Amino acid sequence: MLPYDADSPVPRCVRMFILEKDIPLPSVTIDVFGGENRKTPYLALNPAEQTGCYTLDHTANIFLFDCTARFRPTTSRLIRKIQGKS
Repeated sequence: MLPYDADSPVPRCVRMFILEKDIPLPSVTIDVFGGENRKTPYLALNPAEQTGCYTLDHTANIFLFDCTARFRPTTSRLIRKIQGKS
């Protein structure tokens, strides 16, 4: 698994979990403030332009949370639960 990391809440939750469990895992840092998540190389991985993208064996892409209106409440609840704010 190769996480695409950024300075935003969802990747931070995953990064904290990886650090707490002491899992050696390389990552790629995406500069969201510089707009790297809106450029062609990242859009090929995640057309939604959101951070929280992970690749498995550099072939399949996984989006940690779906941000469509249908899944927004679930995403918000999971983030609060991860942060211990239930």
